[in-house]
Amino acid sequence: MGIVGALLLVLGGTLWGWAEAWKRERRIHTLRDWQSALAILATEIGYGLRLLPESLHRAAALNGPSSRTLRRAAEDLGRGEGKTVAEIWEKTLKKEDLDREEREILLSLGSVLGTSPGEDQIRHLHLARERLGSLQARLEDRLRREARLYRYLGFLGGSALALLLW
Repeated sequence: MGIVGALLLVLGGTLWGWAEAWKRERRIHTLRDWQSALAILATEIGYGLRLLPESLHRAAALNGPSSRTLRRAAEDLGRGEGKTVAEIWEKTLKKEDLDREEREILLSLGSVLGTSPGEDQIRHLHLARERLGSLQARLEDRLRREARLYRYLGFLGGSALALLLW
């Protein structure tokens, strides 16, 4: 194996490490986006006094990872296919790339949105935001430890493999 092959192995390992760290950073970004979207949704429900589909459309205006989900739920609700809000919310969330914890937190909103008094919906939205916030804090703490580890592991793994095959 030549020097070019060894360099490609080291580069490949390094890129793998950076990609793993980036995936974890992206999850934290997604959690922040959902917290912002839920805050906007709570404001729309509490002060805007709009119907749920319109409130979901307004919360989707953030153009983050949550936007597609909120927009799809608003469109499905607007069609009025005879399904409950909980069914539409669950169907929409199942299509998204969410981890188990995030999905559980967001699914808990389905039984409340559009079916209970505004104050109760706002309380549940704030509770979901707090739960997402604590999940985000745990992940950020873990990311500080693991991101550097994955980057070094990728570089060192690629280097070791290059040395073994040399």
